[in-house]
Amino acid sequence: MAQAVGLAARVQGLRRYYALLLTQEGSACLLKVLDGEQVLGTSGLRWELDRTYAVQIQVNGSRIQAWIDGQRVFDVQDRDRPLLGGSIALICQEGRMASDAIHIRPARAE
Repeated sequence: MAQAVGLAARVQGLRRYYALLLTQEGSACLLKVLDGEQVLGTSGLRWELDRTYAVQIQVNGSRIQAWIDGQRVFDVQDRDRPLLGGSIALICQEGRMASDAIHIRPARAE
């Protein structure tokens, strides 16, 4: 029902953020949007339409980690002009999505 849906962190405007997206092609993608889109990672993790997923993104310094249903799908370091602050957002590209509870907490120290 959408081209891509997901969760964004360190949002500093419409064109400055990190995002964990579930794409229409059926994969997961970690993006950095800053002066264009940069793919930080893709995963062959298949997802199904009309199924609820627990999506989590954690940013700590330049490290970005992401989980889908408790399975870590990304763990990357952004060493090229990392976004170090901002807000959160839900993302829906060309379509519609639904969301249940949203939880925000400080990043876990590792």
